Amino acid sequence: MGTARVDCYKDDFFGGRSFSGTADANGWKVEDVSSAGNPTYACLDGEPTGSVQLGMDATSEAQSVALTHGDVLSFDIDSIQRVTYRAKVQNVDAVTTVVLGVAGDHNATIDSIAQNAWFKIEGSGSTSSVVVETDDGSTDNDDVATGQTLANSYKEMVIDLSHGKSDVRFYIDNGNGQLRRVASTTTFDMSGYSGSLQPYMRVAKASGTGTPSVEVDLCEISYKRN
Repeated sequence: MGTARVDCYKDDFFGGRSFSGTADANGWKVEDVSSAGNPTYACLDGEPTGSVQLGMDATSEAQSVALTHGDVLSFDIDSIQRVTYRAKVQNVDAVTTVVLGVAGDHNATIDSIAQNAWFKIEGSGSTSSVVVETDDGSTDNDDVATGQTLANSYKEMVIDLSHGKSDVRFYIDNGNGQLRRVASTTTFDMSGYSGSLQPYMRVAKASGTGTPSVEVDLCEISYKRN
């Protein structure tokens, strides 16, 4: 009695699902910014654990594809315990950006999203090195190195808010199937935000004919139900 129940939102992306600009039964909505091209956003056939791919096509233009909950911010930051992704990337180049995590309202410019906690690959710095970021609208920690990489093999990544939003912690698979805390010398403080967040995954290219993609096998958010 008196203890908050912990529940879980989870999507394994099984089946022949498609996504569009209208939210589906699991809440996912596509944010597609492309002019002439046809980026990818669909569950993959033949993946034994289920997965969704977000990817650019070879059209020479700026492109961006995000899967969000359509700015329906259902997860109170003070209730979130853990956010888990299992993902891999391919063909990341110097003009690619990939983010996986939770965020406030979508913005066409990634760095203009007012609230976020996520894992990020910024191709202009490295095509495989993972950095982590938080922003609560006032305190912004950008591009903090993790010492870990993400490429052609699935890795699990965890954002831990169970210690409170003033002490957000990040973990990533070290390549041996074990989660290791990363960027532990930085304090990730989101205490300036008291609202809610949505799951957020995105891949973008600034220009060129590259075909970067991110494949997500799992998105899971555990949260306290008061």
